[in-house]
Amino acid sequence: MTVPIGTVIAYGGSFEDKTADRLKQYLQKDGWLICDGATVEKDYFFELYEVIGDRFGKSSSYAMFKLPDLRDSSSGTPLAKINWIIKAKEELSQKNWF
Repeated sequence: MTVPIGTVIAYGGSFEDKTADRLKQYLQKDGWLICDGATVEKDYFFELYEVIGDRFGKSSSYAMFKLPDLRDSSSGTPLAKINWIIKAKEELSQKNWF
């Protein structure tokens, strides 16, 4: 099944324990990024930029754009522990893009 670029889904894994870096790498290899408000390159994530543009805030650099920041978006509810991820690419290379 192909997931459209820009799709945001709930993810039950934790990004705050000792396995967080390994988990982030695993998700990134499958084309997913964490919805934490990070700034990423327009040229590298051009498909995602075409979908969301500057909807989640403008970067101080023209070459960058911001991901949605959905951390703690459900505070006070059982959903508060859920993390959100966004489909950014079909496949990611090993490039370090932060």
